[in-house]
Amino acid sequence: MKIDCDIVGDYKYGDLFHNRVFENEFDCKNLFLHAYSLQYSHPITLEIINLIAPFPNDWIKVLKIFDLGFYLKKPFSIFKLSA
Repeated sequence: MKIDCDIVGDYKYGDLFHNRVFENEFDCKNLFLHAYSLQYSHPITLEIINLIAPFPNDWIKVLKIFDLGFYLKKPFSIFKLSA
């Protein structure tokens, strides 16, 4: 299934115009693909492992520019992970 949604900063498959705008207007040169959290079961101990990665500085800058800073106030979830 293809959703045809480019990722900003993807210079191989992304939209060159969007990449240039983010580079020139926002000084953001990194790939805008981020996993805020990952959860999995350890294959041997079966312990639930939770990994959290804060947003990179590029993301924080762009979220504030577009007045989306509410995403920075607390963790959010689009999908509920089940154990």
